[in-house]
Amino acid sequence: MKTCVVIAKFVALEIAIPMEVFGEFILLFGAKFAQKDTSEGTESMRKVDDYYELSGCMRVRVSVWQEDEEKLRTFLKWFSKDHGLELKESE
Repeated sequence: MKTCVVIAKFVALEIAIPMEVFGEFILLFGAKFAQKDTSEGTESMRKVDDYYELSGCMRVRVSVWQEDEEKLRTFLKWFSKDHGLELKESE
């Protein structure tokens, strides 16, 4: 019997942020979680998975490797504090 092996796991979050800081969030997230190409020794900005406007704010969907989940949460705390935003987890 052939097997299928899970190689890596992703953590995906959807974040609601004010429209005024949307562009900056995209740039900072992309730089902080840049994707490395070890074969070429280059880095490229990580793109968000999706985004859309809803009720006057932007909903941004991002995903990172499971081992980077704490780094993502730390980034979200820093970004929120730096922009005077309150970070809440939905229930």
